[in-house]
Amino acid sequence: MNRTQRRALARIESRTPEARNEKQSHRLTPQVCTLWVPDAGGYLAEFSAKSFRVVEVAELARLYVEDEATSAALAFREMTGLRVAIRPYHCHHHTQH
Repeated sequence: MNRTQRRALARIESRTPEARNEKQSHRLTPQVCTLWVPDAGGYLAEFSAKSFRVVEVAELARLYVEDEATSAALAFREMTGLRVAIRPYHCHHHTQH
């Protein structure tokens, strides 16, 4: 089964009331996270196989849901060899001056 087929199947399953109720009772809202790169002194904004970019504030960083953050952290470490920490992200609403 390829990715497209799995996604289609997941969509169909999520429409059934049993699947929906089970998810709601067992899972809290997924935690939104950022990836902190200690050696670069910043939060990961983007990365590819050849380069990456960090930003100083979490608000500008790439946001991941928990499971994605784990996958991205592993991929980033494999590509760059740098340590990376998954940090919970709490949205702060700043007013623009």
